[in-house]
Amino acid sequence: MSVVIQQKEFLQLLGVHKTILLEEVEKNLGLTKRTIRLMIESFDIEYPQIFQVIEKDGYVELLLKDKQVFDQLLNENMLADSDFNSFHKRQAVIIDLLLKENDYLSSDYLAEEVQVSRRTLTRDIGQLKQLLSIYDLKLESKHGVGVKISGDELNLRLLTFYESLDFLDEPYQLSEEIEQIIERIIQKNKLSYEVGHLLRKAIIVSFLGKNSELISENLTYFRTSFVKDELIDLLIQAVEKKLERTLSENEKIFLTFPLNLGLFPKSFPQEHLLELTKKALVETVYEYNLKFSVDETNALLNNHLLHMINRTIMKYHRVDTLLRQDLLKSSFAAVVSAHFLNTLQKSMDMNIHQSETILLSTWFELILARSTKPLIRKIALVTQGGFSFNELILHELKNFFGLNIEVEFYNLNNHPHYDEMMRNFDLVFTDNLLHQTDLDEPLFSLSIVTK
Repeated sequence: MSVVIQQKEFLQLLGVHKTILLEEVEKNLGLTKRTIRLMIESFDIEYPQIFQVIEKDGYVELLLKDKQVFDQLLNENMLADSDFNSFHKRQAVIIDLLLKENDYLSSDYLAEEVQVSRRTLTRDIGQLKQLLSIYDLKLESKHGVGVKISGDELNLRLLTFYESLDFLDEPYQLSEEIEQIIERIIQKNKLSYEVGHLLRKAIIVSFLGKNSELISENLTYFRTSFVKDELIDLLIQAVEKKLERTLSENEKIFLTFPLNLGLFPKSFPQEHLLELTKKALVETVYEYNLKFSVDETNALLNNHLLHMINRTIMKYHRVDTLLRQDLLKSSFAAVVSAHFLNTLQKSMDMNIHQSETILLSTWFELILARSTKPLIRKIALVTQGGFSFNELILHELKNFFGLNIEVEFYNLNNHPHYDEMMRNFDLVFTDNLLHQTDLDEPLFSLSIVTK
């Protein structure tokens, strides 16, 4: 993995959790302490006016000096500013060249464009083939002619969206009219910089996409929570004006898909698609002899499951689950979640990413807590999940326990004693494994039930 990707993943982890154990960074990113410390030193030299990373007492902490510039650096500038010494930069440019040409390009031409030898290019092409398989795409080759990328339009667009666009030196510039509409959408929905950036990328990829129809069987499962939204309609009209043609329904889905991934609280109307999720729930409840209503649980999980299906279709993987993986190893909720998702993906012929097990297990814990403790009024959460994760949890807690519940968030490194919280709250959630075995009910965890 190139240094710039390692740096971005490290900062993404800190961006979500702010303070994290050094050992957790090593384990989750596969880096040594020396590599992490060298990164921290390089950040001090390159970005002293934007942020600072501090290592102290076994923890790593992120201090932001300019959050807006930090978000822009993380989402845009860091990858684009890398050079051809980075494999990921070369790969992104090769992808861009091949998709723009939509035909065979010779190895000599590609090697010259990314400034490497034919030998290095051969290694890059081998790794590119592995990447393309993730997107169900193929690299076709003709002896003496060259190579080209083939596959359906949705996967070609997703390849550009995730693997190429952020690395390009001269990104596509959107019109002033479209930028103004995007800003209004961001303000209305209180979107983070990341979601705004993803929305811009989806629009740019829509412009770069071929005129071939965007067809995918999976898109029939995609759902949008923005029904009859005036600003979304204005955005679609502005894009159609620029393209000088009408967008298909699938193109409209792709254009706004970052708004429907569950990255901020937004409710879906009830959908017939939940019949599929209900069947998987019935099988799971029977398998583990669970004591809760299937219909009620299916309705409570409505938003999360539809967002999950949307993320699966668009191959979007949440990054705020990294620290929760090890916490789930012995969690009953994780076992139930894995069984449910395995049943669901078979019925839908989809491969659901393992990170979804981690996210769904949180909601199964809430279901289990709700069924055993129906009179919930005050809840405390001790977590290092970050603001966006907390907002999503708050939204779901109110769905589960009603709008009148009181929720208090505490930082993992600065909170009242657990005994005090257990006296003052009906439910306490924590990520602190040190208290996993010696605390009594009503203490649960966001990632492992600690009964």
